[in-house]
Amino acid sequence: MLKAFLSHSSKQDGYVEIVAKRLGKSNIIFDKWTFEEGNKTIDEIFQGLSETGVFVLFISNEALESEWVKTEIEKAYKMIKTGNIKRLYPIIIDEKIKYDDKRIPQWIQENYNLKYVSKPTRASERVKQVLKTLSWELYPKNKQLSQLFIGRTELIRKYEERIFDFEKPAPITMIAAGIPSIGRRKFTLHCLKNS
Repeated sequence: MLKAFLSHSSKQDGYVEIVAKRLGKSNIIFDKWTFEEGNKTIDEIFQGLSETGVFVLFISNEALESEWVKTEIEKAYKMIKTGNIKRLYPIIIDEKIKYDDKRIPQWIQENYNLKYVSKPTRASERVKQVLKTLSWELYPKNKQLSQLFIGRTELIRKYEERIFDFEKPAPITMIAAGIPSIGRRKFTLHCLKNS
């Protein structure tokens, strides 16, 4: 199973815990939840990294000063180079930190678009998307299944008739109503992608 290793300073536990909750315990390595009590911290870090597909680095002033985070970055870098970790996903969560901060390793500055993300909910959505994309790369059948769409032919025809009717004003809103979990989002996505 693909997991995201959440590397951060303990000073940002509140932010990262929101991300962790939204991603779900089974999808992450988060020290507060997954490190076993009584074990050496370094062993827990290395074990967590060995189970990781995505190394998520939450960049803050405290993280850049933390010896533990520096150790995690160094180990993750080696594992990325060997292919044991598939992706690095760095996120600046401290508005005082800029992309060119000299404490950010040069290999990260040169290869990644470093931006400030103020909301942990937004960060969690981005990490979720990285996990999904990686899952599709490793297991292409998952991508095919997620894009499979069957049915609602008549509704799709009506939508396309309306959206491509140049004699009428361009629609600005699409409302998909009905019972929860019956495919409203998937139908809407399908229509928007096709148009």
